[in-house]
Amino acid sequence: HLCLRRQRQMCIRDSYKDDLINKNNIEKKIKAVVACGNGTAGVFAPDLLRGIGCEVIELDCKLDWNFPKYNPNPEDLEMLHAISKSVLENNADIGFGFDGDGDRVGVIDDKGNEIFSDKIGLLIARNLSNSHKNSKFIVDVKSTGLYSNDKILKDNQCQTIYWKTGHSHIKRKVHNEKALAGFEKSGHFFFNQPLGYGYDDGINSAIQVCHLLDNDNRKISEIMDELPKTFQSPTMAPFCKDNEKYEVVNQLVKEIENIKNNITKIDEQEITEIITVNGVRFSFNDGSWGLIRASSNKPSLVVVTESPTSDERKKKIFEFIDKNISMNSKTILATFLVTSFMISFSQSYESHKYETLFSEENFEVRNYEPVLKAKTYSEKGSNDNFGKLFRYISGYNEKNQKISMTTPVYMLSLIHI
Repeated sequence: HLCLRRQRQMCIRDSYKDDLINKNNIEKKIKAVVACGNGTAGVFAPDLLRGIGCEVIELDCKLDWNFPKYNPNPEDLEMLHAISKSVLENNADIGFGFDGDGDRVGVIDDKGNEIFSDKIGLLIARNLSNSHKNSKFIVDVKSTGLYSNDKILKDNQCQTIYWKTGHSHIKRKVHNEKALAGFEKSGHFFFNQPLGYGYDDGINSAIQVCHLLDNDNRKISEIMDELPKTFQSPTMAPFCKDNEKYEVVNQLVKEIENIKNNITKIDEQEITEIITVNGVRFSFNDGSWGLIRASSNKPSLVVVTESPTSDERKKKIFEFIDKNISMNSKTILATFLVTSFMISFSQSYESHKYETLFSEENFEVRNYEPVLKAKTYSEKGSNDNFGKLFRYISGYNEKNQKISMTTPVYMLSLIHI
């Protein structure tokens, strides 16, 4: 029985590899760093990418369930830095980082900078639209607004549908809409026939990026530079009780609908579109937008803002959301005082780098967004005002001695949901 089971496993593995290799040969010799963090993708990714024609530099591709190097997570700073270093040392065209079970991939460009998942999704959609005109693409509501007005997608008569955040929601919507592909900001990408079989596959996602490079003479960093610049906030999560968060969001939906109907302007802009499939995402004439939704798995709301016009407009939209949340919820505490302070430090979305305050010592990256690790920062003993603020919310005094706090730290932290 063990022998037969082993034979079946080998058969499935070989069939999977053969299927992807046979329909995905590329002509350009792409040098790719392939990092698997000693996770499952190491069994497949290097062979598959070599099979389609890439020159592969392996990085931690040997299976080891102890994960001796770092967490196999393309949102983890240590993994991203390791890939970036290898890309630069080997003069590679691109770097791929796969998570532990291989269903997500993170991308590092030829200059060693990480590329946000929703931007990679847009580049893949653009490339696919040239050969798959009139296609549909599904993206989650936290993703960049650039999909909506992208000229290449419009010229190819392609439609983008914003849908509920969550692996199962995007997967189901891709299936129901018979969409060509779906892109979730977390890095889960879904491809339907003839590209895939509807499930999220990090290796297939990497292959689609290789096709993008194969069809373009430019480097991936140059292709990225072609996208319009946008300014996006971190994903912010103000605390809100589970039994109140949906009521708060429903009230905010009504208020934002009233603002649109009354043609009330926010930073001299009218709301032109409201999407309510997952909380409320409201967009303006210039492509700026804001999102408020209830977290599906934490006692919090989720807030994101983006503007292609200016960092200042991004902040104005945030201030509008902050004000309305404060008016509609008794359970949201001081979190947004912290996020208001934080948001002024966030970098423009296209830069792929963070200021000193968003360095590895002070922050972790999840979904390529800065997320506060207040305790870590407080222990560094910084004497500036920023350090004092975060020592305080962490529950430490200026001598780094633990002090009593009535508000739990998690309420005053920025977390990605």
